[in-house]
Amino acid sequence: MALTKPSSGDPGYSGGTKASVVIGGIVDAIGQMAVNVKSHYGATGDGTTDDTTAVQNALTAVATGGLVYFPPGTYVISSALTLTASSGVTLTGQSLTRSVNAAPPSVLKFTMTGAGDGITAKGATGLRIAHMALMYTSSSFTGNLVNLTTNAGTRTTQFVAEDIWAGGSGVSTANSLFKIDGAIGTRFNGLVAFKADHAIESDGGNSSQCLIEQPTSTLLDVSFLHNAPNTTTIISPVGEPLSSGAAGFILTDSGTTVLNSMVIINPWWGDISASSGAWVSADEVRSLTVLGGYIGYGSTTTVFKCTSSATARPWRGVRIGPSIQFVDDSSPTGVLFDPGTSTSAHDIEFEGNQYWSGTNIAARETVPVSNGTNFTCTPATRSVMVANTGGASTITLPDATKYYRHVIKVTRAGTGAGAITIGASAGNVNGGATATLGGAAGATMILESNATDWWGG
Repeated sequence: MALTKPSSGDPGYSGGTKASVVIGGIVDAIGQMAVNVKSHYGATGDGTTDDTTAVQNALTAVATGGLVYFPPGTYVISSALTLTASSGVTLTGQSLTRSVNAAPPSVLKFTMTGAGDGITAKGATGLRIAHMALMYTSSSFTGNLVNLTTNAGTRTTQFVAEDIWAGGSGVSTANSLFKIDGAIGTRFNGLVAFKADHAIESDGGNSSQCLIEQPTSTLLDVSFLHNAPNTTTIISPVGEPLSSGAAGFILTDSGTTVLNSMVIINPWWGDISASSGAWVSADEVRSLTVLGGYIGYGSTTTVFKCTSSATARPWRGVRIGPSIQFVDDSSPTGVLFDPGTSTSAHDIEFEGNQYWSGTNIAARETVPVSNGTNFTCTPATRSVMVANTGGASTITLPDATKYYRHVIKVTRAGTGAGAITIGASAGNVNGGATATLGGAAGATMILESNATDWWGG
């Protein structure tokens, strides 16, 4: 199909030529195919008529490069759309100013059932989907809304989703909304994901270079990101699982996938519940950094959880903070980090964060210990201040068989003569021996677990 001059009936037409075509407010580059699913291929977008054939014909016409424009409307799709091995294709609705929390007006309504796909784009290069809502409607649909996995060994590369709403319409049965096994260079900007097991699903180390900016997660059943690609960056994610679904944020499969090189910046995640599992749940981690934001967690819940039982699969290079607000706003029994049953020492540090944890002082970096009270340090503990006025207290380090390189400062705040005993836990220095912090108020001791000595002053 050749590029033809648009007519006054085309949305956004303003007298363009072959060299400068205006479709729905988007100026197409010279030489690129640009088609309108309604005016060029007869799609209705009325929410009732089956538009599968018309839409597929439009996609086929631009499979080697071009743009398909979907005017506002609801396009019924009854079988998988195919963009396998396509190159340089853009699917776009109209970028309109709309009210807050309003979906894009151009909707693909998938009505198929079973374990297939809504859009099959295996091995595609440079595919872009923008300003659209992708919805499935059948409670027996258990597949993937968009499949971006490999095609006969050829990986999908440089996929972009921008301003996309994706999920179930009154149902929540899909496996994933975007499946990106093996994909390289995927980018999601402004994704609103809801009603599926997972928003994005990968096979972990076989895919890489994923950038997710300003996603919103609600009403998901298992996780937002399942088996993250290598080198994943997530910026300003928002989620509310307790009141809107049961999903955690990041989940990797036990025994098969490594969470490798992930950075999460400025999250807002409210009310992690017991049903949602941990915010980040992983078997093995090699480099995870979380910076800034707000994380709320409730009764008997865990924020970060190791699921490994293997001796050589710990969490390594994990840095949590600075500038995160952790809010245990329903009970003092939430847990920041659960080391699981792994017998390897974890390398995880919490530093420079703020804790609103009710009476749960164990979930804070700076811990005030009352006179005569004992305290066992947690992975979050950075310093302990003992208000000693005569009663004896024992401060116990974290288990060094679980945590590697843990540095804690203990300070005598009171002037009493009560002993402050530093108890070394399993695997720590001096074979489990203890030390005593003496001196006047203000005396300190710096403790390092898994080290060769203690020193104080």
